[in-house]
Amino acid sequence: MRPMIRPMPRIAKTKIFTYTTLLCAAGILFSEIASAQTKLKATSLSKRSHAQGFYMEVRGGLSFFDDTKLHVDRLEQVFGKGARSDFDTKPGRLLEMAAGHSLGPWFRWEISGGHLRSALEDYRFLVGGRVVKPKVDGTIGGLYGLGNLYCDLYPSLIGIRTDQLAFVLGGGIGLMDTALEAQLDGARVIKDSDTVVAYQLTAGVSFRTDRTLTLSAMYRHLDAGTPSFKSEDSRLGEAQVAFGNHNIFLGIRFTY
Repeated sequence: MRPMIRPMPRIAKTKIFTYTTLLCAAGILFSEIASAQTKLKATSLSKRSHAQGFYMEVRGGLSFFDDTKLHVDRLEQVFGKGARSDFDTKPGRLLEMAAGHSLGPWFRWEISGGHLRSALEDYRFLVGGRVVKPKVDGTIGGLYGLGNLYCDLYPSLIGIRTDQLAFVLGGGIGLMDTALEAQLDGARVIKDSDTVVAYQLTAGVSFRTDRTLTLSAMYRHLDAGTPSFKSEDSRLGEAQVAFGNHNIFLGIRFTY
């Protein structure tokens, strides 16, 4: 005997259709909510990853002076026409503290203060057509304070999806209390300081490890013009030194 198959009531069909429609609608709505939350989290993370806010940074590294030439006011008058002098420096050190604030995701300003110093070596004195190389001891460097502006360029600007890495460009201007101390064959010839206007240009990279900590590796050119230092020998007057400096340093930045 063939079993009887009862037709499904119209009301049941309507309920199933309604429930299916509601379930699909709920799924679509849940998917849209989840997508919106994901975008919101990504946007929030992107904003946080740009490390906006107040920050403090500690920096330290190496300092290299350009070949340093001395221009002494009355050197030729005392030692004869053609007398010249210059010296080299050993790699020195740089220590710096900075505090600043972001101006949006790309730009930030800061105030920085630091100290750099290098030891003198290989003093050369050209007099009477021959080169004299007395033993030299001493240092060149100084304290400085700068106002800086930096631009953080993120790879996401060109389609690379990361906000942890940034290329940094910047510059600043301020004052530097330059100092020079030199002894030749044990006799002090210069010990003086001069406050001058200085500027810096910086380039490097930074890497954000989390919302508050950023590491950086930078190159900086610091130029303090041509400060003047009074000679211990009153006959010579003042000595002017071309003060150009190259720095390579690492930084640790804390953003609040």
